Amino acid sequence: MDVKKLKTSQIKKGLDSGQWIFISRQKTDSRSAIPLPTAVKLIEKYSKHPLCVNKDTPLPVPSNQKMNAYLKESGYM
Repeated sequence: MDVKKLKTSQIKKGLDSGQWIFISRQKTDSRSAIPLPTAVKLIEKYSKHPLCVNKDTPLPVPSNQKMNAYLKESGYM
């Protein structure tokens, strides 16, 4: 769900000049700072995708259910 709610505006440069995600987690409402050294290329790849532009999201996530299916398929869940 956190990936689906992610907004492009939440991705910022950190003190180390690298890209970071700054969010409040949905379940715990705790603030998180997540480094993005390897995901930057993926985010750049989808930066012009219509779904990303229209919804101000860095990745085209159609639904939480579909995202979970993709993660399960790729072995991350």
